[in-house]
Amino acid sequence: MFRDGELWGVHAALGVTLALPVAGLLGGALLVRRLRGFAASACLIASLYVAQVALGAADARPRSEPGGCSPRR
Repeated sequence: MFRDGELWGVHAALGVTLALPVAGLLGGALLVRRLRGFAASACLIASLYVAQVALGAADARPRSEPGGCSPRR
């Protein structure tokens, strides 16, 4: 699916779009006094999202070994 370079742009746009509610939850829980009870849950959700993105970015480097994800020529 991701051999086409255009799809990576769509994938990135979708990832940014999905980050908006996570950022809103975290910001609301930290800035609005009535929502402070949700701060631990919001921090956990934000941490899991950041960890997922970091793991995906670490695995995105091109692989040179046979059978890797590098494009075929």
